[in-house]
Amino acid sequence: MRVLRNFGCWSLVLVLLIAAPVWAQDAIEYAPDSERLLSRVQILTDPALAGRGSGTPELMAAVDTLATWLSTAGLEPAFGGSWFQDFDLTGEGWAGNELVGHQDRNVAGILRGTGDLADRFIVIGAHFDHLGRVVPVAGSAPAPAPGPENYYPGANDNASGVTVVWELIHLMRSRPTIDEPRRSVLVVFFGGEEVGLQGSGHFVAYPPIDLEHVDAMINFDTVGQLTDNRLYVSGIGTAAALPALVTAANTDGLDLS
Repeated sequence: MRVLRNFGCWSLVLVLLIAAPVWAQDAIEYAPDSERLLSRVQILTDPALAGRGSGTPELMAAVDTLATWLSTAGLEPAFGGSWFQDFDLTGEGWAGNELVGHQDRNVAGILRGTGDLADRFIVIGAHFDHLGRVVPVAGSAPAPAPGPENYYPGANDNASGVTVVWELIHLMRSRPTIDEPRRSVLVVFFGGEEVGLQGSGHFVAYPPIDLEHVDAMINFDTVGQLTDNRLYVSGIGTAAALPALVTAANTDGLDLS
């Protein structure tokens, strides 16, 4: 288990999204609540979810939790009135367990924009699955009931990313109502990441919106475990505007890489 030590990069994420031209220009005072962040990580890493392994009943329980969070936040279901996009798993799991015959799910909701930009989208995503239970060594006794000693909690991979996405929803919902155009935001939690990006692959193959209407996608994975004040931001070469936005958002003097 990689312990979730801090959310030191969180302020950069907030400034980046507020500074980007897709958002309204009137900023409001907002401070993330570290206790709220931690509490959601703890929900996703609870023994009852047993590491959120792909195709498991525990992962489906996590799915229901995420759908409840999106509904509570006031988003609308992304898949024709449903929060869920089912897909069939293929191949083997990380420890050689058979995945064929099992299903997994993506979970997604939409925060509608306004004006002339309402049919343009920003996608904000994070995978929510992890490695699941520890597989017993051949010939040993069966694994005991879920507990800290026999499942992989996945705090940083990727309960932290899911939690940051939910907090961003909270941020966007709290911004004042204005007359200026705003892009819509598609929030998606991917399943099947640890077994070969199967959830995100299915999502791109069968998207709930026209992908030609997507202007940017921001993905959160393994957020918060800073070492020596260094923050890694990947993929900024995919759009000309991103390097300057990331640099300008670094108001805390992090060592960006």
